[in-house]
Amino acid sequence: GGRIVLYTSQGAFTGGFHGSIPYAMNKAGVTALVKSLARVGGPHGITVNAVAPGAIDTAMFRGGLSPQDVADFEKMIPMERIGQPSEMAGPTAFLMSAWAGYITGTTLHVNGGQLMV
Repeated sequence: GGRIVLYTSQGAFTGGFHGSIPYAMNKAGVTALVKSLARVGGPHGITVNAVAPGAIDTAMFRGGLSPQDVADFEKMIPMERIGQPSEMAGPTAFLMSAWAGYITGTTLHVNGGQLMV
């Protein structure tokens, strides 16, 4: 058995933002790969899942955004804030743990509720 956790993005599910078509397309491919690998790994006790971060406070997220752009973005998130990189560790650790032993082929969205709006 074993655990595989890949990172995808909210862009895989929303189509991303203007100018991010290649990125969203790539991440949609990762999401499909998770499902395919889960089918192959299942009989061997290997779970394969993904974590899909929303807006996380990284250089990549903030690149080219003004403070006002960030504030406007936060208003679109039900939790009204940008996530912190450290908030990705817990969900990833959970999917790697024995507690997630019967979870495979799925994506855990860590986005402050952003995907539901």
